[in-house]
Amino acid sequence: MLTSSRCVVLHLQGHDHMGGYCVHSDVHFLTVEALLEAPSGSNAYATARVFPDHIVIKGVGAARSHKLRLPQRLVQLG
Repeated sequence: MLTSSRCVVLHLQGHDHMGGYCVHSDVHFLTVEALLEAPSGSNAYATARVFPDHIVIKGVGAARSHKLRLPQRLVQLG
């Protein structure tokens, strides 16, 4: 259902201990790693910023960062 919808560009979920990523039919599937795995006393989190042509997931601490390009069909609408 997600990949057949023309308005879905990202499926963001958590948590998997190792994290995970793939793209299928222009939809990004991102699983945020378990932040419980961060070293004791450290801080770990992520924020998302949406731009006309991409989405940035900025990881802090043990969280990974990602830059996800939006499908060209949506960028042209902008």
